[in-house]
Amino acid sequence: MKQLRWSMLTVVVLMAFAVGMTGAVRAQPQYSTSFLTTVSPSSIPFNSTTNNKVQWVFHPSDFSSAPSGNITRIYFRRQPSMLPVINTYTNLTIKMGETSLGSLPPGPWVTGGMSTVFQASTFDFIPTPGNWMPVTLQTPFNYTGSSNFIVEVSHGGFGVGFDVMQAPLTGRSVYGSTTSPMSNPQNVLVDFGFDMGAGGTDAGLEGLTGVADTLCEGSHSLSATLLNNGPATLQNVTIQWKVNGVVQSPVNWNGTLPANNTVSVSLGSYTFVAGNPYSVIAWTYNPNNQADPDPSNDTATVYVSQVYQQPTATPASHQLGICHGDSAELTGSLSGIPPWSFSVSDGTTVYNLQNLLSPSYALWVAPTSTTTYTFQALTDGSGCQGTLPSSIQVVVRPNPTVDAGADQTIRMTDSVELVAASTGVTYLWSTGATTPSIWVKGSDFSAGTHTFSVTVTDNHQCTGSDSVSVTIVDDTGVEARENLLQFSASPNPSVGEVTLHIQGTRSEMVHIEVLSLEGKVRHNQLAEILAGEQTIQLDLHHLPDGLYLIRLRGEQFSTVKKMVIRK
Repeated sequence: MKQLRWSMLTVVVLMAFAVGMTGAVRAQPQYSTSFLTTVSPSSIPFNSTTNNKVQWVFHPSDFSSAPSGNITRIYFRRQPSMLPVINTYTNLTIKMGETSLGSLPPGPWVTGGMSTVFQASTFDFIPTPGNWMPVTLQTPFNYTGSSNFIVEVSHGGFGVGFDVMQAPLTGRSVYGSTTSPMSNPQNVLVDFGFDMGAGGTDAGLEGLTGVADTLCEGSHSLSATLLNNGPATLQNVTIQWKVNGVVQSPVNWNGTLPANNTVSVSLGSYTFVAGNPYSVIAWTYNPNNQADPDPSNDTATVYVSQVYQQPTATPASHQLGICHGDSAELTGSLSGIPPWSFSVSDGTTVYNLQNLLSPSYALWVAPTSTTTYTFQALTDGSGCQGTLPSSIQVVVRPNPTVDAGADQTIRMTDSVELVAASTGVTYLWSTGATTPSIWVKGSDFSAGTHTFSVTVTDNHQCTGSDSVSVTIVDDTGVEARENLLQFSASPNPSVGEVTLHIQGTRSEMVHIEVLSLEGKVRHNQLAEILAGEQTIQLDLHHLPDGLYLIRLRGEQFSTVKKMVIRK
């Protein structure tokens, strides 16, 4: 099973590589042998570690209509039944030379007139359509078109080898080991081909990057992979390109690129619009200020079949308000292709929303103070990055403060006013009353302690509450021990000078407070109240016109009167 997986993976890799190489290497040679007899596979020399050297002799008649010129690339055909894997060799050496010999006798290797056209410490044979295995020569071989020539191949080892296709022809090859000075008769001729070029300079494109079959809309930076197909060092070349037939600004590349090497060249940026298909074509021109001898490898093309829109997230609101202790729901809509994923951060915690299938989102948060939530990293099903709202602020408003006053004690025959001092707008007492204050009559309740609560709501619908206890004493036939104080204020309305007329049952220290209707204490003084009747003067000239509450508060009682200041 492991071997099967490897083979399948290798096929996929090679298919992908072959697509990228179609602009740089021919699918098959320009000129090749055409045997009339059946060819068969042989392990010599490409699938053997001992018989790893061979010489073949070729006649002009082995090729149909091959002209004279420079051979720039040679090809060998591997056994078709073998998997199309990359075959890596070490110390690969190829020599070529013209000869008067029509056949190769066994014995000493042919050395006269031979020159090295390719040598590499490591080399990958990569199959092309037709099972051809190409090698671009570092030094072109000048072929007269009328002479016999010898091709010698040797190597030092391989990771994966292949069997080469050969035809039985007497005297056409010898083989042996790279360590042996003598050769053995093989009597076959390899299935061989070659490409012709005008000279040593040949620039081509191996592919384009920055574009693919599908893209996200927006600006993309494009680059071309420049390949030196010729033996001469490439020093300059012009790369021209166009998008949907519109020519873009050409790029003049300068540098030092050895044979069979590549370099990435930036072409520039192009803005792709969603919904439109695109054809991007780039090609080399005038390498080393010369005509390109092999235009077949100059061009690279990418077809963009689909450009996706960038996804967006649109919040229902950029600011929300909640009361302290409540939670807020961050909601909004999404555009693009499901599923969507993004995150939200409050600066401390990151909330991840993954694989959303509905074009809307909702996130519940419960901040204890005003907090800004920042959106991050939106992607949709197309893989495109999207635009997000910068942030949403959740404002946490304080709940209104409420003070229902101190607990009270009254006689069964008396009453007391309970006042909810607060910054709120509306009031709701446990009795059902909706006024800032209520009167509690002792005769309406039984003797004992009763609790009265009030809930106050402000203009943001935030609420606060407090409660107060009123103890009702049944003093029928019993002398009351509490100071059941009574008082009045005059004149009312007043310009600021107020006289309190007080009658108490015993002496004690009393807090005299003047409160606004919002419950704020605007005036406060401490006075000693004696048993019996007495008056106390208040100076309230500093208060603005309005309605106020005068509250007398002792150790076991509190009583309130309304007062109007009008100057």
